[in-house]
This record gives sequence, structure tokens and C-alpha cells, in this order.
Amino acid sequence: MIKKLEIEKNPFIGIFGITNEEITLLSVDFTKEKVRLVENTLSTETLLTTIARTNLLGILSAGNSNGVVLPYNVEDYEISKLKKCDIKIEILSTKFTALGNMMLCNDKGAVISKKLEKESRLIEDALDVEIFVSDSINFGSMGLCTNNGCLVHPSLSEMIDELEKALKVEVDIGSANRGVYYLGICALANTKGALVGSVSTGPEINKIEDILF
Repeated sequence: MIKKLEIEKNPFIGIFGITNEEITLLSVDFTKEKVRLVENTLSTETLLTTIARTNLLGILSAGNSNGVVLPYNVEDYEISKLKKCDIKIEILSTKFTALGNMMLCNDKGAVISKKLEKESRLIEDALDVEIFVSDSINFGSMGLCTNNGCLVHPSLSEMIDELEKALKVEVDIGSANRGVYYLGICALANTKGALVGSVSTGPEINKIEDILF
């Protein structure tokens, strides 16, 4: 199932949440109606929260069904709230806080920016997958990945074989929100469904359905 969504007229919904197979973390900007839409589309539970006192969950955090990785400036009360999810939490001390932009992962593997190389062991332990380190910086914002498939920015086309080896799924090129190739900020997806920005086109949605499910 794929549904269109926007948050306060913003179609870049991937900025405001992250999801896995069991739970979706959403910013507090989601109304009750939109929370129900997320739950019905992704077939997950939801938790509304902030990260580092912001609504930028998709930018500042990353994870899979095993764990979630958070920046050093996450607040104690936010950590306490996330502990209700019964998922491993790892807080990284690196100065690079846009972790969601720098990591592309599923339950089979993860690709991270070289800027996070010093933190790779902690990330590996949290997500319980093998970590691949690469030179590209913004894997998370440039890709949309599930346990079935992955779509990435055209600039990563020469890395498709490497990404397929790392993530253990088919990888192809795609876009959302009418030609935006930064899929990570345009959508939320797992193997059961996807939410895409409200201006996404029919062909874009068809490609997402073909690859990610």
C-alpha cells in the first residue's frame, strides 16, 4: 500500500520520521488523523517524539528493526520516551549529528558515510548488521531502503553493485515529489507499505512499489 502525505503543506515527509517493520517514530507535528494513516499504511505502531528538541527525526536519527542511532545532543526525556519502543538505543558522540542523512540501512546491512567510520563498531552493534563504509556523505537522504529493495539518487548509479552487496537487496534509481532524487527526505517505507510526498507522480509511485515491495 502506498499513500501520499504532507505535513503542514510540506511534502518532504521523510524529514519528520523513521520506520522499521514494527514501529514508526514520528514528529509531534503529525495529527491524529495522519498518525492513523501512517499506522494503517505501514502496519506499525507509532510513537510521537522529538530528537534534540526538534521535529527533524529523519535527519537526526537512523535505524532498523534491531536498533536506533541518535546524536549526542538528544535529550534525556527523549531517550526515556524511546525506551518504550523496546529497541536498542545507541547515542553517538560524533560532532556529525545528521545521522539520518549519513546512513542507509535495513535489517540486512548498512552503508554509512566515511565521516562516521570511527563510530562504525557502535553502529554495527546497535543495528546488528554488517557495516560498509563509503566516501559518499549523504547516503540516508539519497536513498530509500527496505528489506526487499532500495532506490537511490542517480549520482550513486556507479555504486549499485556495492550497495546491493551491502544491503543484500536489489538497488535501482528512483525519485519522488516530482523529480526529487533525495528519496530519504521524500518518503517513509517498510516491506508492508510506503508514504510518499503529496506531489509524487504516478510513475514515481509505481517505481517505488516495484522495487521496495
